[in-house]
Amino acid sequence: MKNIRMKSVLRRLLAAGAAAVILAGAAGSVPAKDAPFNPYKEAKRTGKSVAEVMAEHNREVEKQAAKEARKNAKKVETEEEEEEMTFPGRYRVHGP
Repeated sequence: MKNIRMKSVLRRLLAAGAAAVILAGAAGSVPAKDAPFNPYKEAKRTGKSVAEVMAEHNREVEKQAAKEARKNAKKVETEEEEEEMTFPGRYRVHGP
């Protein structure tokens, strides 16, 4: 009787421990967005060569920079349009 209880307790502990290890491993393997890019760790994680990982990272950085440039260009265009619509010496007055 004592062996049966001991086995069930061990099974529960092992199951809980395995779940904790799986959860801890999953949480640790996800790269944080704020962390600096480490091509060696990324290459080890993905199984690619360091050169491939660096090329992919550079493409992503260039894409992000182009996206930011487009966003800033649209912002500048709208500010210029607003400046063209206003005339010096004239003030916008709300209706009665």
